[in-house]
Amino acid sequence: MERKHYQEPACLKAVIDDAQRNMDSVGVTCFSEVPDSILMWSHYAESHSGICVEFDHTDEKSVIAKALPVNYASVYTSVKIFQETPERQFELFLLTKSDCWSHEREWRICHFRGGVGAQQLPANAIRSIRLGCRMDSSARDTILAWARQRKLPALQTKKSSIQYGLEFETIE
Repeated sequence: MERKHYQEPACLKAVIDDAQRNMDSVGVTCFSEVPDSILMWSHYAESHSGICVEFDHTDEKSVIAKALPVNYASVYTSVKIFQETPERQFELFLLTKSDCWSHEREWRICHFRGGVGAQQLPANAIRSIRLGCRMDSSARDTILAWARQRKLPALQTKKSSIQYGLEFETIE
């Protein structure tokens, strides 16, 4: 550090490559506060044919409660590699997005130990299931059977009849 080797291009590249390798090993689970966003349903739910799972984030012991809000910015985040802990560096990288995505109002859980891949979320953390307004009947029947078996409320998403927007109706 005293000799400022970190300013040499080869050293800087090695630090960046190491940080990227570590970043690639972190898993990220993403959530949104916005269940009625037309854009979100279009992008993430196969053009309104998928589902939206509502989670209960109020149980402090649940992994869902560990979600952190994403920060939206117009410029890249500056990370002080030698002043921040590795976990804080990852959080700064993984919890910042371009402000053009701010409509998502996203929250993320960073899995530093569990890594990349499917993550087990507690079943009792699910509050409800919302079905897309273009979901085919076979998928709808399968999801409803799954929700009924778990005694979960299910809601049907519908286009609003008076404005550009979505509404939810409880399925009995």
